[in-house]
Amino acid sequence: FSGILRAQPFLRSMERIFAEHRIPTALVRLSFVESSFQNDAVSHAGAAGVWQIMPMTAKQNLRLVPFDERYSPIKATRSAAL
Repeated sequence: FSGILRAQPFLRSMERIFAEHRIPTALVRLSFVESSFQNDAVSHAGAAGVWQIMPMTAKQNLRLVPFDERYSPIKATRSAAL
């Protein structure tokens, strides 16, 4: 239940991003499976953020320093939609 509350400020924007890329908006809910919408989630393999993006994947279109954009739900969603 707490993941749903954490996601509320972001869901509409995330759905809009997916819609712009012609991705079914229901797939935004995969972020709950990936991380329970815990923005600070980090896997033992190094994946991070609500989408659990790996560092090598992130380097394609996200900045990792000085701020790791994988922890930004909106920026990470844009990256996931590409």
